[in-house]
Amino acid sequence: MFCPECGTPNGDYEERCVRCGALLQSNVAEEGKEITFNIIDIKNKIIAIIRMLIDFAKKHKKIVVPAVAVLIAICIFVGIGNSLSNPERLVKKYMDAYKSQNYKDIYSLLDLDRTEFVNKDTLAKIIEKDNPPKIERYNIKADSYSSGSDDLIKTYIATYTERGSSSPRTMTIRLVRKDKNMLLFFPQYKVAADDLSATYSIRTVEGAVVKVEGVKIDPSEDDPGLYYIGNMLNGWKYNYTITHPAFEEKSGTFETYRGDEEISVNDFKINTAAKVALVTLTKENWEKICSGALSEKSFSDIGLDYCGEESLEDLQEEYEEIYGKINKEGGLGVQELNLSEYTDESGEDALRYDLTYRCSLGFDYTYVLTKKNWNGEVETVTQTEPEDGSVVMNYRYTNTGWQLESIYDYDLYF
Repeated sequence: MFCPECGTPNGDYEERCVRCGALLQSNVAEEGKEITFNIIDIKNKIIAIIRMLIDFAKKHKKIVVPAVAVLIAICIFVGIGNSLSNPERLVKKYMDAYKSQNYKDIYSLLDLDRTEFVNKDTLAKIIEKDNPPKIERYNIKADSYSSGSDDLIKTYIATYTERGSSSPRTMTIRLVRKDKNMLLFFPQYKVAADDLSATYSIRTVEGAVVKVEGVKIDPSEDDPGLYYIGNMLNGWKYNYTITHPAFEEKSGTFETYRGDEEISVNDFKINTAAKVALVTLTKENWEKICSGALSEKSFSDIGLDYCGEESLEDLQEEYEEIYGKINKEGGLGVQELNLSEYTDESGEDALRYDLTYRCSLGFDYTYVLTKKNWNGEVETVTQTEPEDGSVVMNYRYTNTGWQLESIYDYDLYF
């Protein structure tokens, strides 16, 4: 029983209030009075609870005030979080951006991997290029049939009319739930953008400097000839440049489409500096070969810089053939050889995709030769009138520069 004066709860058999001493009414009453008493009883209960809470708050201010502040903050946090993570709010912002034709605002709403080539300015240009709808009004509704049951995918149908038209049109907007929550606890959604981006890479020679729109692209660690660009926006043209010590700068343009794609660039033109260097190198190598053979040196002693073991066997065979032309048994053969008047006869500037180049030189030569004549007598022949000779050598560009790969051909007769 509650005291009718102060509302303090008392035992059922108490005659007076334990707090204020007021006389308590009996539980026995007439039917009409009982109803009045019950209403008063409920009112008194509420008053008593409020007073108890007030008394508790006064006695424990240091606890109650922070607790109330925390409770209010939690309520505000939950309210803001639910508002920000509301999927319909995201769809509305998406449609409002189309309606206001402020396409840069769409960028932050899309599920796109951000790279140097995925930015809001480019996205806005791509959308404008595709002649987007001029939306006058719209309404949206959830498409529960196409939405995922696990809440990872939500689909909405936007019905809109364009300016100057009364015919309604529809746009399907698919949302995907991100792995990372918003504000730690609330689901975060983005507009699916599968048809807006693709991953691209450029396949070219190792050791090149590849740039796309001025951004340097690093080669793959597992495949040095593959330069992985990454995510790019579809429907846009990108400029690239490829530079290398061996060839002239290569530039071009490619347009992105849906799906992953590897762009191959393997046609190059040898640059002037490399060509001059190869002419000089071919001249030096040829003179090493000829003077080495004339001095009866072995291949390992003539000091050629060649492309490892894969080229060694062929080069040794080619050297032995030249050696056999110059040196004959019994001290016969070429005694003196003079090379002069080198000219570049390569005739082409194309550099093969594997960075190999065929350098061809013409030259004049004179010689002194000892040989046996028709009746077996040893005679000396001095060739003072220059004869025409030629040599063709294949080179490969490696990490250490140009290296000899093979002696493709030569013209040297005695």
